[in-house]
Amino acid sequence: MKITDIKTFIVDAGWRPWMFVKVETDEGIYGWGECSDGKLPNGIDGVIRDLKPVLIGKDPRAFEMRFTEMLINTRQSRWGVAAKALAGLDCAFIDIKAKALGISVAELFGGPTRDKVRVYWSHCGSSRIRHSDILGTPPINSWADVTALGKEVKGGASLL
Repeated sequence: MKITDIKTFIVDAGWRPWMFVKVETDEGIYGWGECSDGKLPNGIDGVIRDLKPVLIGKDPRAFEMRFTEMLINTRQSRWGVAAKALAGLDCAFIDIKAKALGISVAELFGGPTRDKVRVYWSHCGSSRIRHSDILGTPPINSWADVTALGKEVKGGASLL
């Protein structure tokens, strides 16, 4: 199996961009990675673009070897956007390996460690405070709105 293409996708989420990377192979298997960095996706995109010639033609299933090659090629700037780019690519390689084996990524790393995961909503409601118009959700302007949001979260958690 060989890497044939690496594509990046910058998705406008309204208040901040999200960055995804897709690694494609000659066997039709592809992997996805997420590598967002606040409001500055173009730096990550540039690192991935620079790493593309290093990775094309290589086997993504050997993800430890690929990671070492990426580290060597970013040795002057191992942190910041370079680290985010490497993380996204590494996730895509691991995704490909699991798909090629017909197992989940969790199985690839020894199986699940729990039967269920508690819901955690990072910054619960903070996006609605600033961007309710973009999200198409009711704004949060009062304690009553916060209470209503709490009921919504509790109701949604019961769906899991």
